[in-house]
Amino acid sequence: ETTVSSPAIDAVKERIRQRFKALKPFFNAGAIGESNDGRVVIRDASVLPMKDRAKLNRIVSEENADREALYKEVAKELGVEDKDLPKVQRSFAQKWQAFAKAGWWVQDKAGNWGKR
Repeated sequence: ETTVSSPAIDAVKERIRQRFKALKPFFNAGAIGESNDGRVVIRDASVLPMKDRAKLNRIVSEENADREALYKEVAKELGVEDKDLPKVQRSFAQKWQAFAKAGWWVQDKAGNWGKR
C-alpha cells in the first residue's frame, strides 16, 4: 500500500483489488508471475486449457495497464520525475512479490524466475 492517495489512485487500486480474484487461479496454476518491474507476466500459458488463454491475455493486459496508471499517479503525487518512474515500479514490484503466495512465480533483480 502506498501512503499517497488521490481519487485517481484510489480508483486504480480498487480495479486492481477487484481483478485479483480473476488473477489468483492463474498465479496458482503457474501460468503467470510477478516481474521485477512491477508487471504481471505470462510465463507459461500451456498449463491452461486453450479456452482460458484468451481470458488470461485480457486480464493480464488490463492488470498491467492499471499498474502502469497506478505507478504514474503515485509518482505524480510524490513529485517523482518521469526518469525515476522505474524506481517507483521496482518499489511496487517488491511489495507485489512479498504478497505472493508460496509456489507463485517471482522474478529476481537479475531477471531470473523462481517460486516463492
